[in-house]
Amino acid sequence: MQGSLDYELVTHCGIHWAHFDGRYWITPFLGDRRTHSAPNGWDDPVQQGEMRLTADNRAVFTSADHPPLLFRATQRRPSDGCD
Repeated sequence: MQGSLDYELVTHCGIHWAHFDGRYWITPFLGDRRTHSAPNGWDDPVQQGEMRLTADNRAVFTSADHPPLLFRATQRRPSDGCD
């Protein structure tokens, strides 16, 4: 697997999707669905960190002061708005 790459994770509507390595990735939703906002303590609209492939269909996002977020590759695509 490749090493970690600098990555800006979009947090503005909550954390659910990532686009990395030419693919879409999904994680269980983290944030406030009522206000479509970033999770408490996360930067908005993006969180600086690193993304790393851990398997062909798995990736992990790490950033200072936050637990690692695990993503899995998906064929789904996010909507244009907050979903």
